[in-house]
Amino acid sequence: MLSTYRQLLREIRTQYTKVANHASFEHDLKVAFRDSRQITDELRLADMKENAENILLFLKSTRQHKELLERYNPALMDQSKRIELSAHRVGLNLPKQYNPANPGPLEFPRMQSQEAAVQERVGKAFGNVATEDTEAKVY
Repeated sequence: MLSTYRQLLREIRTQYTKVANHASFEHDLKVAFRDSRQITDELRLADMKENAENILLFLKSTRQHKELLERYNPALMDQSKRIELSAHRVGLNLPKQYNPANPGPLEFPRMQSQEAAVQERVGKAFGNVATEDTEAKVY
């Protein structure tokens, strides 16, 4: 029963006391558990324990439901996030978007330098691709 009480206090603090900055629910719970110490009827104690566990389950479930809604509800997302998640669902990644305010350097993962990348692009465009044996002439 004590673990249920601690879990109830934790959920109430998380969902109500911290959010509203008002400890009335927490206070009422403490009073109810203090009053239950004087009860000796086993059936009534079992009923109170079951009610406390049901309330705890309800509080946890509503918190998890709220977290899932905030995370996955498309109505609460901006358009770019919604598009990104849609692409991830089908196994795609979105390309990095160009920012004209901060263009940054071009990235060439297989090239030694930007010059080599430019030479390769020009070579491919004009049909004379440089290989290891031959050297492409750039005009």
